[in-house]
Amino acid sequence: MQRSWVILIAVAAFVAGLWCAPWIYRATWVPPASGNDALPQAGNDTREPLLVSTPAAVDRELPRLSVLYEKLSPSVVNISVLSADPQSGRGRRFGVDTYVPLRESRGSGLILTRDGSVLTNHHVVAGARQVQVQLDDGQVLDASVIGSHEATDLALLQLESDQALTLQPAVLGNSTELRVGEWVFAIGNPFGLNHSLTTGVVSYIGRPPGDDALLFDFIQTDTAINPGNSGGPLFNLAGEVVGINTAILGDAEGIGFSIPTDIVKAVVPVLRETGEFHRGYLGVTLAAAEGEGGEGARIARVFEGTPAAEAGLVPDDVLLAIGEREVDGPDAVPRIIGLSPPGTELTLQIRRGEEILSAPVVIGEFDALAELAEVTVPSLGIVVRQAGEGDRRRARLAGAGLVVTMVDPRGPAARSLSAGDVIFELDYEAVGEASRFATQLQQGGRHLLLVSRRGSVFPLWVQ
Repeated sequence: MQRSWVILIAVAAFVAGLWCAPWIYRATWVPPASGNDALPQAGNDTREPLLVSTPAAVDRELPRLSVLYEKLSPSVVNISVLSADPQSGRGRRFGVDTYVPLRESRGSGLILTRDGSVLTNHHVVAGARQVQVQLDDGQVLDASVIGSHEATDLALLQLESDQALTLQPAVLGNSTELRVGEWVFAIGNPFGLNHSLTTGVVSYIGRPPGDDALLFDFIQTDTAINPGNSGGPLFNLAGEVVGINTAILGDAEGIGFSIPTDIVKAVVPVLRETGEFHRGYLGVTLAAAEGEGGEGARIARVFEGTPAAEAGLVPDDVLLAIGEREVDGPDAVPRIIGLSPPGTELTLQIRRGEEILSAPVVIGEFDALAELAEVTVPSLGIVVRQAGEGDRRRARLAGAGLVVTMVDPRGPAARSLSAGDVIFELDYEAVGEASRFATQLQQGGRHLLLVSRRGSVFPLWVQ
C-alpha cells in the first residue's frame, strides 16, 4: 500500500512539472531590445549565430521549374537524323560496300525564329541524308541544313512546311555574365526520351576543350547531359539560353559541357546569311609572354605574306589586345581571331620593348590558306587538302571535306580512290583538318570512309 502511494505522488509531481515549465520559461526569457542585440556581442559572447538572414532574403522566391518548363518547352525540338550505316554492308567489290542501309541517331535543337530556323550541333547533322524535327506538340517536319561549322560545332537548320510557321523562339542570354554556382537546367532528348528536364549548377567557366581546332572554351555543368541532349539548350533561371549542350566526359558522372551563347551570336548570323562560317587568320605562332606580369602573348614567328606581316608585326612583339578584347595568354588569340570573319578590320595593341603601339590589321581567311596545304597520307598512298567552297559545291556537300589531289598508282587506295574524290566522313565522324586525318589513319586498325565522287556517295573500308 505504501509503495502505491509513492508511485502516485511521483506521477503527480511529473505532471505538475510539465504544466509549469512553459510559465517558468516565459518568466526567465527576456526579448532583445533590437535585432543587433540578438547577435553575440564582442567581448561578452564568442558564440556564432546559427543563421543570420534579412527580411529580403527570406521573402525572395526562386522561379518554379515547372512554370519555366511549360513556358520554354515549345522552343525546344527533338532531331532525328538518318545517315549511312556501312557496318551492315551486304558484300564488297574493290573495297567498296555494294549495299548500305541507313542508321538513325538523335539530338536536340533550339528554335531561333518564328518561321522555323533551328540551332543544333554540327556533329548532330554531319553527314546526314535526312533530318526530321519533332516540335513540342508532336508535329514532325523535314528540315534542311542551311549551314554548319565544325570548329564551333554549330549548325543551322530550316524547317520545311506547306503552311506558314509561327513558332516560339528562345531568348539568347549573355553567357559572359554566368557565374560558377549559378543554377541552370537543360531540356532535351536524352536517349530518345522527348523533352526531358534535368537540373544542376554551373561547375566551371572557360574549360579548354582539349582540341586546338575548336574556337571556344566550354561551360562545365553538373546538369545531367546524355547522348541525345547534344544541340539542346542550357537555360538560366531567367529562362534565357546561356549554352548549347554538346559534350560529356566519358566514364564520368555529373560532368557535361556547353557552348557559350556568345559564340552562337557570332556564328549563327553568318551561317544564316552565307551558309558558311570562315575562320579568321592572322599568320603568327605564339608563346607565353615574359615579364610585365605575363599578360598578353609573345609573337614567336611571323609568316610572310600574311595579315600579321602586312600589319608590321615582328617576333618578340607582345600582343596585348585585339580590338576591344584583352589577350590573357597565347590560347586566347586563335579563338579571338578565328571568330573574326575574314576581311574584318581590327586594331592590335602590342608592346614592343618599352613602347605600346597600335597596329591596324585586316583578318585573313584560314580556309583559303588551308586549301593550299597538301598533306600526304602514307597509309593510303594519297595526297589530300581541305575542300574549298567550289569542291563542296561539286560534291554536293554542306560541311567539311578533304579533296584527294593525287593517288599513288601502286598504293593501297589505287583501285578505290581517284583524284577529285572528296572524303567527308571518317569512322562516322565528319573529317577535320588534313593533318589530323592522316594521323588518325596512322593509328592502324580498320577505318570507314564516306566518299563523294561527283555527287554520288559511297563507303570505303580501309586498313
